[in-house]
Amino acid sequence: MDKSFDLIVIGAGPAGISAALEASNAGLHVAVVEEHFSPGGQIWRGADGPTARMWRRLPGVKAREISHFLTRFRHSDILFFSQSRAWEITSFGEVLVTDVDGNSFTLTSQKIILATGAQERTVPFRGWTLPGVMTVGAGQILLKSSGVVPREPVWLAGQGPLIALYAAQLLAAGASIAGILQTGAPVSWFRALRAFPEAIWQCPGQIAKGLARLANIRIHRVKIFRDVEKIEALGSGKLEAVSFTDRKGIVHHVDATVLMVHEGLIPGVHPVLAANGHLEWDETELCFRPILDEWGESTVPGLFVVGDAARIGGADAALHSGALASLRIAMQAGHAEMKDFSRKTRFHRKKFRQAMALRPLVTALSHLRPEQLSPADDVVICRCESINAGTIRHACLTGSGAPDQVKAFTRTGMGACQGRQCALPLSVLLASAHHRNVADLGLFRVRAPFKPLKLGELASLSDEGDIQ
Repeated sequence: MDKSFDLIVIGAGPAGISAALEASNAGLHVAVVEEHFSPGGQIWRGADGPTARMWRRLPGVKAREISHFLTRFRHSDILFFSQSRAWEITSFGEVLVTDVDGNSFTLTSQKIILATGAQERTVPFRGWTLPGVMTVGAGQILLKSSGVVPREPVWLAGQGPLIALYAAQLLAAGASIAGILQTGAPVSWFRALRAFPEAIWQCPGQIAKGLARLANIRIHRVKIFRDVEKIEALGSGKLEAVSFTDRKGIVHHVDATVLMVHEGLIPGVHPVLAANGHLEWDETELCFRPILDEWGESTVPGLFVVGDAARIGGADAALHSGALASLRIAMQAGHAEMKDFSRKTRFHRKKFRQAMALRPLVTALSHLRPEQLSPADDVVICRCESINAGTIRHACLTGSGAPDQVKAFTRTGMGACQGRQCALPLSVLLASAHHRNVADLGLFRVRAPFKPLKLGELASLSDEGDIQ
């Protein structure tokens, strides 16, 4: 089988599927590498399989539009490597991949699109590593892929639109919600009012759906605590209770067996860093994101980043950013007529701007409290290596306070997640301790493999281990 392609897309979510389809329609030879067994990514997870009927009834699911894209993808000429992990991108245009059987092989292309999506922001607090505490995103994956909901009433904590969406989905699936703890900073109504006209003009349907979800939560009489601070998960060996302080300063202590937390989404920049791409600090979103041009091309020539891996915007924005990157690649390869290229570019840019018009309003209405980013010394920051904030603060006083130096001193970021969860909290903590800008410190240096790899899988990377 030919291992050389015009384009390799890593990730088969909305952005990756859209990019692959646009490139394939232009006549490019395209391969898509996806860790899951079916296309769809995290956002469209559940569209196939035994829970598809239940999935279609969940709030926030555009079943008809999603089915259209997935059907086109399956009937295209795109080569789909499912249940396969891309773990290195070399400077020679090689993508090293391992399949579900542990066989490793190399795919080559001068054009690569990273459509690897977002990750949930990690905001450590006391007890967040207890069994029974998990993220809202993990709970949503269980619901979409397996139809699993907790038997006991769920406490939801955090801020951002995903909290309301998941709450509505839980209620639709018959689950019980014990209460919602809103942890966001006080709303900047000046910023919100400034962002509202453009958002309501460009995205009236999304705003209406969001308001409908909030109304549904109130109809079910779910308890909502606003301006919550000092959340702690308590228990011996497992979650047994949650403690928090409400807006009036009253401390609450409630029984709990399941606590799901969510403090927003940030771009998953690990693969970009591993490929030597450069990042920039987004002061509004309080996260790093790849430095890209208007087409999504990174500082590494030929490497494009699309969808939520580039900038958080949701599925609609991801679809159009993926298409724009592929249009650029098709034009560079001489596979696009100028008239058709210009028409499609205008269309996708317009739709992308419309989809992103909601983001400033979302950011104004849901923002982190500054104190959440500076946890107490006994709070675990790196759960893989059990390193707490006090150990990190002490280590940064004995050296320059650079992330890689603290990593060497403490083993923070050397665990199974390879720093995906603790890298940003660590850098924010170090910036605070040294009174420096997070942008100047950056994140850990990331090297291949940027996904966990077994020695046997690495050893299988040979001519004999390649695609037969």
